[in-house]
Amino acid sequence: MFCSNCGASLNNQSHFCSSCGTKVASPNAGAMGKEQPDARGQADLTEKLIGKNAAYYISRWARPGQRKGWNWATAFWWFLWLGYRKMYKDLIFVNFAFVLGTTFVELIGRPDLILGLNAGLFVYFGMYGNVYYRNHISKLEQKHLSNPALYPVEKIGGTSVGGIFIALGVGVLGSLISVMITGF
Repeated sequence: MFCSNCGASLNNQSHFCSSCGTKVASPNAGAMGKEQPDARGQADLTEKLIGKNAAYYISRWARPGQRKGWNWATAFWWFLWLGYRKMYKDLIFVNFAFVLGTTFVELIGRPDLILGLNAGLFVYFGMYGNVYYRNHISKLEQKHLSNPALYPVEKIGGTSVGGIFIALGVGVLGSLISVMITGF
């Protein structure tokens, strides 16, 4: 059972939400299954999962037909942004793809194409970073709502300065792998 105001998980016997204090309509409501938060509770959950700059992302996502928009932070610093926003699986996947691409262009003797790979990632993350992040947040919302105790908002959402260092470490590791393969 979830609070209709903030989306927090509630004990089936609760009369008030322990997070925001809102009165629960019926202590036994939803005892047979899980209720989804209402629109306001969902918005609060989304905002908590985003953390810093939530207003920016929510305003971008609210634009009909313009969910893309351009995001300069993701365009220039896509690699660090993925770590900062705790998208570690995506960080590893994109890094692996980039290492494969750079290794391939080195092996075929066309290191000048690396600039093209970088430009492609610049444009992709600049144009689609907001949509990419929205999809990530949607997955986090589903995870949290499926089991709030296992996936607390504070753990799975927000930002992480440590994630920037993880991104740097993944980048260095990828570069070392590329150098070992190509001997460059």
